[in-house]
Amino acid sequence: MTGRVARGEPSPSGGAGWCYSTRWVVAAQLAPRPTRRDPDMVARYASVVPASLMLVALSGCGDATDLSCGPGTVQQGDHCVPSGSSGTGGNGGGGVGGEGGTAGAGGGIGGVGGMGGQEPACNPAEAVDFKLALLPDTQHYSDSATDIAHFEAQTQWIVANMAGESLVFVTLVGDIVHNGAQGSNLNQDQWLRADGAMAFLDGDLNSFPDGLIPYAAVPGNHDYDVTWDKTTANQYLTYFGPHRYAGRSWFLGAAPDQRSMAQLLFGDPDSGCQPYLHLGLEWLPTDEALQWAQNLIVSYPDLPVIVSTHQYLGVGDPAARSTSDDAVDSAGDNSAESLYRKLVEPFPQVFLVLSGHIFGDGRLTSTTALDQPVHQVLADYQSDPNGGNGWMQLVELRASTAEVELSTFSPTYVSGTTAGPDRATTSESNYAVAFDLLAHRQWLQTHQVVHFRQGQDGGHGFYWGAEDTHVGDGDAGTTPPAMVHGTADNIRVDGDDDNEQGLLRFADLFGDDAGQIPQGTTIVKAVLTLTTEGTAAHSDNGARLHRMTTGWDEYSTYDSLTGGVQLPAEAQAGHDADSAGAVESKGTDSFDVTASLQAWSDGEPNDGWVFIANDTDRWEFRSSDWGAVVERPLLTVVYELLD
Repeated sequence: MTGRVARGEPSPSGGAGWCYSTRWVVAAQLAPRPTRRDPDMVARYASVVPASLMLVALSGCGDATDLSCGPGTVQQGDHCVPSGSSGTGGNGGGGVGGEGGTAGAGGGIGGVGGMGGQEPACNPAEAVDFKLALLPDTQHYSDSATDIAHFEAQTQWIVANMAGESLVFVTLVGDIVHNGAQGSNLNQDQWLRADGAMAFLDGDLNSFPDGLIPYAAVPGNHDYDVTWDKTTANQYLTYFGPHRYAGRSWFLGAAPDQRSMAQLLFGDPDSGCQPYLHLGLEWLPTDEALQWAQNLIVSYPDLPVIVSTHQYLGVGDPAARSTSDDAVDSAGDNSAESLYRKLVEPFPQVFLVLSGHIFGDGRLTSTTALDQPVHQVLADYQSDPNGGNGWMQLVELRASTAEVELSTFSPTYVSGTTAGPDRATTSESNYAVAFDLLAHRQWLQTHQVVHFRQGQDGGHGFYWGAEDTHVGDGDAGTTPPAMVHGTADNIRVDGDDDNEQGLLRFADLFGDDAGQIPQGTTIVKAVLTLTTEGTAAHSDNGARLHRMTTGWDEYSTYDSLTGGVQLPAEAQAGHDADSAGAVESKGTDSFDVTASLQAWSDGEPNDGWVFIANDTDRWEFRSSDWGAVVERPLLTVVYELLD
């Protein structure tokens, strides 16, 4: 097989290290999750799910270093992983097997390698209704010795009403405090108040190591040491960094900078039924954080995904995603729109995004390029009296009626007495949206979603089969006709100057190996995701994507192609997609290329695409050689699994 580095192969950089891809799946359905109502479950759960399996190891390539791994673990690449982990995921549970093992068939989370063959603890088709608690910006509670009582009342109410309200998870969507680490004592008072309020969710960790309820607390712009400046977040990491959750069965680890974290939650935590993946992303998450999130999503291919972040949606119905504070000319921070285009749209597991930052309520339902609905929510009441009057949102995921219902509640607001609006009675703060949770989970279990991107693990090992370049006639002297551009950071398309044409191909897509598409498969949907960045990269006119019918490689030039690509001699006269109107501004966009993938599945040669400019307005998008992996071209293909 060509074009792909499999497990155990040397790093493509030629270093002494290795490429590795370890994805340990929590065996949550092999035993009930421990609860405060049955403390004896803690020991039983721990005996089935070793602590070393609780975290999903990141994947990567590089020089291996000696990590001095502890008892029961061995070093693989740059991570310690459990020893003796070969095995097969249970066919009843499905999911990912252990390293050296085989993925089990079927729905739900599969048995961890070496533990396969056990049935899940619940019926994945069962209608389970449950709630999440969304804590909006708490900054004005934390900066007041008086108003902190509202924050404390929120978390105490959650603990007291977990059973009655079917509450299974809490997400604090940022701006935990107001002044970062400013002041002579590094704003210690505010952090201690916030820590104390959230500690009610922990309870007695000596008796209940998992805490009383899983939760996330993402950093907002006021939680960095210098507010609105992401350079350092030492106080946030001190109080709410990954160490706070170490050893808890529901904690799945953190991004490389430790500011974004992942959690596992269950619709029915007592039985370990209806698992969901939650991603808590920092304010304006970096490209590195989004790459981490993508790697984690593909590690749990059957799980629906909920995302919490700070700045995402504006006020209104429908609201708009924020486009501010984007790093559009280099790898860096991502606005809400870029987060959506890079993480949500090409990954159909994501169905719900929760956020704060902007005072008020907002909601938006978007249909992605993969034809999946995504509900997006804003809740922020920080400008109400008393720091927010204790208002929080209860997000009910109601499988029984195919709805997601949002209701606003306060344990401290007294109607007719407390100053400020009664948000429990407004349509802006209380509403339901249609979403069939069971159908979404079933769709994930009956469809295969495969991702191909240079240098990224799409769930089956690292992919290295992408090729791209651009060619031109050299009339303007920028792209001489014999010049090779196979290692350029950008692919250039322009109908003026040097009349540049872009070329892109993903090799080795079809076959019988893991991560390949079976030849002859009916393609449900395929999208190509491209990031437009760089000086004058965006284009009013864009370009058309034509399927190539002749071979080329990254050393091809305008001359070697005998005057560039000619239509229809060397590419289909008709185009698969047209970017006109989609790339008028810089950013990330997805294009429907289902027709090409179906043709290649049916046996036509895969020679990729040529991009032909619509006019004289240049378009440049990131190539497979661009340094930020998450901005390289991404091909996402969906096909239906057959019995």
